[in-house]
Amino acid sequence: AYKGYGLITPQVGWSEQLASDWWNATVETVNSAVAEAGIDGGDVAGISLSLQGGTLVPVDAEFKPLHNAIVWNDVRCIEQRAEFISELGDAKLMYEKTGWNLGKGMPVLETRWLKENEPEVFNNTAMFMSVPDYIAYKMTGIPAIDLSGTGINQTGNVREERYDDDILRFMGITVDKLPRIVRTGDVIGNL
Repeated sequence: AYKGYGLITPQVGWSEQLASDWWNATVETVNSAVAEAGIDGGDVAGISLSLQGGTLVPVDAEFKPLHNAIVWNDVRCIEQRAEFISELGDAKLMYEKTGWNLGKGMPVLETRWLKENEPEVFNNTAMFMSVPDYIAYKMTGIPAIDLSGTGINQTGNVREERYDDDILRFMGITVDKLPRIVRTGDVIGNL
């Protein structure tokens, strides 16, 4: 099943979405798939989703979004990209740690952008999430992300299988502000 949702463009080069649209699309497509399969929801043994990566949604302590999600193709973070290179020495460092080239967006730069441009949102954020871990939380009550998700979000050192200390310092956050890392395919909880 498939369900699309809109894009919010408050300025040229800015791309945002509503996290509630992701959740509504998830509920609708899962229900459609179960109905089309002709089974009762109680017969479902597991759900695996392939979701958009590299999009940031800051949430409060009750996991309510504090800001529209900043989408992976947003390019508002040009200054933060230059700051990353200045502070950490080289854009190649990002690829070496995460497996992804340093872009003009992605959660690592978008988090820093929030800190510098919307400090009230940044300071009130309990967790900086992306689409997969937000949906995982909505489905199970457990905020979890796999290692490849930390790579595309440019927060994880994929070789060391953990969040990267230098990158977290650049973002201005500690590891408790991010979902726990799980292995791809691990059961993270029940619906």
